[in-house]
Amino acid sequence: MRKCFLFIIAMILVNSSLVANDCVFYVNGNQLVPSDQESDISVKKEILTISLQDNGFTKVDVYYEFNNNSQKPKTVLMGFEADNPYNAEEPFNPKGVHPNIYNFTVNMNGSVLPYSNAIVESEIPEGFKPLDLNTWKAEGQAYEDSGYQVLQNGDKTKKFSYAYSFKATFEPGINRIVHSYNYDTSFGVGQAFMIDYKLTPATRWANKQIDDFTLVIRADNTAKHFRINKAAFKTGEFKLIEGVGKCRDTKYADQDWVEFSLRNGVYSWHSENFKPTDELGIYSCESLYYDYDNDKEPLKLGSTYDRNRTFTYMHPIDTEFKVRVAHNLPYAHRGYVFSKPELKEYFEKFWWYMPDPQYKPNTDDFTEKDWEFVKKEKDKE
Repeated sequence: MRKCFLFIIAMILVNSSLVANDCVFYVNGNQLVPSDQESDISVKKEILTISLQDNGFTKVDVYYEFNNNSQKPKTVLMGFEADNPYNAEEPFNPKGVHPNIYNFTVNMNGSVLPYSNAIVESEIPEGFKPLDLNTWKAEGQAYEDSGYQVLQNGDKTKKFSYAYSFKATFEPGINRIVHSYNYDTSFGVGQAFMIDYKLTPATRWANKQIDDFTLVIRADNTAKHFRINKAAFKTGEFKLIEGVGKCRDTKYADQDWVEFSLRNGVYSWHSENFKPTDELGIYSCESLYYDYDNDKEPLKLGSTYDRNRTFTYMHPIDTEFKVRVAHNLPYAHRGYVFSKPELKEYFEKFWWYMPDPQYKPNTDDFTEKDWEFVKKEKDKE
């Protein structure tokens, strides 16, 4: 199922969730964690890079430095559990390979590590212990009222997750792990993309924190308008380190957020002695602006509803101008400086718009949705 029919923001988080039936949630990202609370291995450094793309996927790359504080090698079972899809009606995979995760790799100290998959019970603090699928079965695509698929044993049901686990041998001192994967990006009506990543499981390592943590958000060869929940990043500030972008504090649904407009660039956030108390959520911004209740105003806020790249724009009642706005929206995303006064005035009303006098109109990176809008009018402007 690729569509949702009502709008409510959805945050699929570990400790507090606002779950709605208006979205398609495929899977969350997750920290690599030990199967049991670890006493010797600590996380000295982590660089978490999340790449926002125009192809419907999110790419995750993580660089870790772990310290084995003991005097001898130690082998640890580690990995992560990925929530099963919500409202997505994806087929159950008894082999434990998540239907929406791709190209999962782990490299430790220069060597590729083999990994295993299993179906495990959700929200069990220890383990990666496989469920007995002779007892617990996914018959008839059973779903809870919450929208998540469950396993059945007679009239009993059990929540489950897909586990990715591997054995890692940590030599005394510093050990480096490089980890990456892609996954289908979740979305909903009013949310072109929703990216959830669990940070709090990192506290299961010996130091119960990440000594040196950096979050990197990339938007290579694309423009993105999004927000990040501030609860997970209360100290420090987000810094633009590449490309064109800006950010500001904002409020939505009684929560504090940082709002971003980023074009072919990179933002980063850094903290020492990082003790995550909340999870990372990256959401497209059109829900900040759309006015569902006011149909009488001459200008109503809306969006392109492109699950890959969504920017908010106004729907004027004037049909001819609306067509012109839609046609020019992909160019505005890329910073085109408009010469027609009415279009210039119109797009400059939007915080996300970042005019770039150096930009020369080029359609090489246009998405399918971009072309739908451009073809609404023969000539730009």
